[in-house]
Order: sequence, then structure tokens, then C-alpha cells
Amino acid sequence: MTTARDLNTLPAADTTQVALFQPYCGMLRGAAQLPRALTLFARREFVGARHVRGGSPVPFSLRWQPGASPADMCLCVLAIEALDGTRYTFSVPNHAVVSWLQDLLDAVSAHPPSSDVPDLPQRFWTMLFAA
Repeated sequence: MTTARDLNTLPAADTTQVALFQPYCGMLRGAAQLPRALTLFARREFVGARHVRGGSPVPFSLRWQPGASPADMCLCVLAIEALDGTRYTFSVPNHAVVSWLQDLLDAVSAHPPSSDVPDLPQRFWTMLFAA
């Protein structure tokens, strides 16, 4: 699992990659996290836990296969083993995944999670279940 400490020690991505994504992600909340979000994006996986009010955290993994540019589509697979290995497969632009990672890093930096295992931002979950 990815821990909050792991996220806080991510190195910055190279400046070329940052410049490529800047027009898409540079004005978002958490824009300062863009270099580190791109490093996490390059790993092609985030393992965390969904924190449900009144319940235990639900472990999940999100894996993605990025395209070459920020606007290229990124195939994503969300696996929730606690739900009999439920898998959701969807595609979004690369910059959408990077922006979720920016929000995640921004939240962990500003307010370390109560558990050591962070969650993706609420807008990720809203997008997933609204589709």
C-alpha cells in the first residue's frame, strides 16, 4: 500500500514533463504538487484505502496505462478486493489522473490522513460512480 509518508517523499518529475502538463493541471487546486504528481503518475499505480464514514477503510488499487500526451486517453482499472475482486475499467484523459494525484498529494500535505493509508479525492469517486 502507498502510505502518506511515501507520498510526502516523492521526488519531482523532470521539468519537460511538468511543462507538458502545466496547461492542463497548472491552475488547479494543488498545482504546486504537479511535479510530484507526475512522478506518482509514472508509477502507473496507486494503492490506497477508501475511508467510509462509520465503517472500516476499504483497500483498493488503481492502475493506469497512460498515453503519450496529457490529452491522450488513459485506460484505468480500479480493483476493490473486499468486494469480491470487483473491477471497474474506464478511460479518462491523462491529465484527469494527474489532477486526482495532485489533489491527493495536496490533501496529504495539508492534512495528513488519520490512517497511514491515503484515499483518492472525492471528485474521483464522484466521477466513477456518476458515470
